[in-house]
Amino acid sequence: MTKKKTTMLKLITSAVLVMAMCLGTMLTTLAAWGPKNEYPVSVGNGDTPAGASITKRLKVAEDTKLPDTAIFTFTFTKTGIDDDTTTAATGVMPNMGPLTINLSKNQAGIETIVGSGTDAGYTFYVKETGDFLSTITDGVGWPKEGIYKYRVKETGSGIVLNSADAVNEGAYYSIAEYDFEIWVAADSTGKMIPKYVVARTVKDAVDEYYPGDPGGTKVDPTPGGVKHEDGITIGDDFSQVMFTNRYWRSDGGGEENPKVDALVVSKTVTGNGADHTMYFPFTVTVTQPAIILPTTPAKVYMAYVLDSNDNFVTAAANYGGTLLTDAGGRLYIPFTSNAALTVNLKDGQKLGFADLHVGAKVEVMEARQAKYRASYVRTFGPNPGTFTAPNADVAWGFPRNPGDVGPHYIVSGSGTTANKADFTNHCTGEIPTGISVDNLPYVVFIGIMVLALLGFVVIKSRKNGKYDI
Repeated sequence: MTKKKTTMLKLITSAVLVMAMCLGTMLTTLAAWGPKNEYPVSVGNGDTPAGASITKRLKVAEDTKLPDTAIFTFTFTKTGIDDDTTTAATGVMPNMGPLTINLSKNQAGIETIVGSGTDAGYTFYVKETGDFLSTITDGVGWPKEGIYKYRVKETGSGIVLNSADAVNEGAYYSIAEYDFEIWVAADSTGKMIPKYVVARTVKDAVDEYYPGDPGGTKVDPTPGGVKHEDGITIGDDFSQVMFTNRYWRSDGGGEENPKVDALVVSKTVTGNGADHTMYFPFTVTVTQPAIILPTTPAKVYMAYVLDSNDNFVTAAANYGGTLLTDAGGRLYIPFTSNAALTVNLKDGQKLGFADLHVGAKVEVMEARQAKYRASYVRTFGPNPGTFTAPNADVAWGFPRNPGDVGPHYIVSGSGTTANKADFTNHCTGEIPTGISVDNLPYVVFIGIMVLALLGFVVIKSRKNGKYDI
């Protein structure tokens, strides 16, 4: 190889090495500027800024309606630019928020999602804010390049309780907090825009949407959602900066109007020879919805026994336990959540609950009674209908009935037929003459004796010739 060719080869090799070093430096610089992991972040495109929004989930027991007023507010705290947390740095940062999301009854734009899997039995009302970065414009917004840091949390209010359509309501607010990092740089015109937006959960302030998250995990703040990885569950339609609140409500008139029932268990007795004064034992259990926080102490519900004329009944024959007194001086049976009680009902009587949470689980079992076949009509879910015992003399109810195992939950609709379990006991083993089948052998035997006696008299009369028959 000639000296000239060798020199040229060295120059080319040196140039390649220099270009490689420059490219490596550029990649290192880009890696230092952009987030360490590509996803989940909100990413701008050229001169199109990145965006960010917040999602509110209102978690309720199945069939629970939205509250009359539910407006949620989110506030931002400036925490610094890059690693500068001084007042000088936070003082030049643009203000962010407060933001609001309106989940009040009859509001538009609310998506209803029925839970599945571990969320089965719940309904979620979901809505997100708009892109809150789009309101920050050049000149009054980002003064320079850098990573602008904010912390966001929800104020502990928004749901107005004691609304017109509910007697007793409750709410639990999300403890969540998120740290936002907004990576600002100049676009092709020199205008400062967000190039990336990263949101992270905060230790000891993680929303229930991320169970087991220790904090510090990236979540995607992209408005409208962008599916970057498996495990995003809300239809990939929302920002994954989630705030989950819980809301529950009771149906029924409460102690102010206890005859407006949240649940009715009634008794009717039919059939020939039926005893309309007989008491039939019912074992009843009501369990508060799991959505209620805190879970302890267990809720205590009010139940009243009423007769066919809707008069309150407090006889010891109906309930042998201790009765309590409501605000109106009436005696009621206290049902503690998940604790079974036995109440006795006779024909025409009913057990009415004045305050049950929507979503409360109900179990009703009637003890067996000789000569009576039990049936019931259940009007609340799932799959309401009429269920008749296969024969007489068996206990009957739900969830014992193999064709009606449930679980069975209270639905919205107090004072109506929405939540009823009407039990009927039909007397069997009686004949229309009024003669009990238990006495029938004796009646037949007496009949035979009478016929024999008459035959004997006829025969004797003929022999004696006293009567011409």
